[in-house]
Amino acid sequence: LWLSSICLSLWADAHIFVYHRFGDTKHQSTNTSIEVLKKEFEYFRTNGYRVVTLSKLVKTIKEGKSVPDNWVVLTIDDNFKSFYQNALPIFKEFDYPFSLFVYVKATQKHYGDYTSWKELKEISKYGSLEYHSYSHPHMTHLSDKELRYDFEKGLKLFESRLGIKPKFFAYPYGEYDSRVKKIAKEFGFKAIVNQNLGAVSSKSDIFDIDRIALVGKTDLKRYLRYKELDAKWIEPLT
Repeated sequence: LWLSSICLSLWADAHIFVYHRFGDTKHQSTNTSIEVLKKEFEYFRTNGYRVVTLSKLVKTIKEGKSVPDNWVVLTIDDNFKSFYQNALPIFKEFDYPFSLFVYVKATQKHYGDYTSWKELKEISKYGSLEYHSYSHPHMTHLSDKELRYDFEKGLKLFESRLGIKPKFFAYPYGEYDSRVKKIAKEFGFKAIVNQNLGAVSSKSDIFDIDRIALVGKTDLKRYLRYKELDAKWIEPLT
C-alpha cells in the first residue's frame, strides 16, 4: 500500500499495456474478451489518449524528451492464433499500432494454438513483430550458456523466416534478473520490456520498461492513473 501511494503521488506518464489471448474462453487467466477490448479501445479514443508505437516511445526516452501523459502503447505476447483471428480486425478498425512479441518455437514447431509464419507476415503489415525468445523458458533458471543458445537459435529463425531483425525483446513470463538482463542486452535490442505495474517517463530505463497486463477483468482507469516511480532499486548481489 505504501509503494502504491508513492506511485500515485508522482507525475503521470505514458503507459504500455500487454495482452495475450483474445476471445478465448478456454484460457480465462490470459484472455481478453472482444467486448472488453472494444470498450478499452473506445475509452482511449473518447478520452484523449493517443496510441503510439513502441518505437516512438523508446525514441522519445532516448532523446530525453518529455513523455506525454496521454500516450498509450499496445503490445501482445506469445502470438496466439486468437490475436490473428479475433483481435487483429479490431486493431485495424481503430487503426491502432501494436507490437507482437513472437514465441519462435511455437510457430516453428506448428503448435496448434499459435500463428504460422505466413500469418505472422500478414500481421506485420499492421504492426511490428518483436522477439519473445525461442523456447519461452524461465530464463532465470538457465545457465549463461543456455540463455545465449536460446537467443541465438530463436533470433536466427526469426530473421530467416520473417526477413526482419527485431528491435525489442520481452521476457517470457516477465521473469528476469540482472544476469538475464545483461545477457539479453548483448543481442543488440533497442529496448527491453518487462511485465511490471508502472508507467513510463523520460527517466525510464529503456532496458527495463514497465508494461501493465490487461487480461481478464481489469480496471483500466486505475491503471491509467499509475505514475512513474523515479527510484533506484537495490537488490542483494549474494
